Formats: sequence, structure tokens, C-alpha cells
Amino acid sequence: MANILIVEDDNQLRLFLKTILENDYRIFEAVDGEAGFNKAMEVIPDFIVSDVMMPRMDGLQMLQQLKTAINTSHIPVVLLTAKAAIENKLEGLEYGADDYITKPFSVPYFRARIQNLLKQREQLQRLYCSKLFEGQNTFVPQQPQISSHDEHFMQRVMQEIERNMDNSNYSIDAMATTIGVSNTLFLQKVKGLTGFTPVEFVRDIKLQRAAQLLSTRQLSVKEVTYMVGMTDAKYFRDCFRKKYGKTPSEYMGVKEL
Repeated sequence: MANILIVEDDNQLRLFLKTILENDYRIFEAVDGEAGFNKAMEVIPDFIVSDVMMPRMDGLQMLQQLKTAINTSHIPVVLLTAKAAIENKLEGLEYGADDYITKPFSVPYFRARIQNLLKQREQLQRLYCSKLFEGQNTFVPQQPQISSHDEHFMQRVMQEIERNMDNSNYSIDAMATTIGVSNTLFLQKVKGLTGFTPVEFVRDIKLQRAAQLLSTRQLSVKEVTYMVGMTDAKYFRDCFRKKYGKTPSEYMGVKEL
């Protein structure tokens, strides 16, 4: 179940939003932009719905802070406002809002828009992963929706994976430490951007590299296994077959005895 943070200073409207979403999502609440930013940093929600006009810190100010903080830059945000002027909508979108819904709104439309945006995020995760290797096997960001902070974060993750590709003892904890974030934040960022846990993500990259090496037909399966840091031959074989539908030997076009 996805976590949604509702940021709204009007108690009745905040309760109304919670009521129409709580059957499908786990809800967190905040009463203004400042509290919303702090709550987002605390719980790292999957999605944020926020009013624009609020005391202390408005929705646009909160959005700007969210999109410039590495902890929260990947979180989709929908802004709610009574203002219908296109200039206001453009301002919100320029700050990185994923959508802009004018009040009053249709409840079915509101629910459908959130559901569709979450699906789009999942599609973006799949696309993000499908484009990990291009040219000389370097990470290439493909989508403008991904902020420069997220690009930089994933560039560093890929560099660490590449640097330690054959190191079977290199841990996720060590990678998080090298990049300079906590283990919890590392898990949340990788999961939020790719849809994979860090362990799953690293394994998938190693399997992609293994497929590249096997396709050259210049190395044995055993050599490739060690070159990608997966020293357990059976585990490597099982993971590879699950991903590609063939054993490593079959992938090379070699018949197994």
C-alpha cells in the first residue's frame, strides 16, 4: 500500500481528502508547507497532495524545498488550488509539480489522477532501469521528469556498482556509506527511482553485465560468474535463468550436458 502525505491547512478539506483516499492508501497529514516538508523528510511518502495557499510556508515554497532535497526529490507532488489562471499552473509545474488540480474538483477524477500518476511513476521506474546501459555501459538518464539530484544520485550508484562489479564482499551498507547517505535513505531512494530494492537493483545490473560478457562467447560461464562477483554458481545460474529464460550456457548457445 502506497503512502500519501496530505498537506492542507483547512481541517475540513484535509479530512475530506483523507476520507476519499484512506481505503486505498496509507495517509499522513500536515497542516502547512513547513510541517509538510518536515513530515515528508520523516516518512518519505510515495506521493504528496498539497494545497498551494497556506500559512508559514505555501505549497510552492514547500515544493521547491522538496525538489532540491536529495531525500525527497523523487516524490511525485500534486498541487491543489482555487486559482485557475494558467500562469499559476505553469509556476507550479516549473517548480517540478507532477500535476495541478483546480478546486473544486470531481472526486472520481481526483482518485483517478492519483492512481494514474502512481502508474506513470512505475512506468518511469521500468524505463529508468531499461536504459541503464548504453554505449560503453554507462548510466544515461533519459527522462526530464527526473531531477538533477536524482540523476547525480543514480550516477554515483552506478559508478559504485561498476567499480565493485567483481567484489562479492561489497555490501549495500558499504555503498550507502561511500555515497554518503544512511542505509534507510539509500533503500528509499533506490526503491523510489527504480522500483527495485538496492539488493535487487545491484543483482539486476550484475546479470546485465553477465549477459554482455556471455554474448561475446570468449569467456566461460565460470569466469563470467566471478567477474560479476556472484561466486555461487548455482545461485548465478538460477538468477540468470529467471531473468533471461535461459541458463548462462544456453544463452551462449552451448548445449548443457
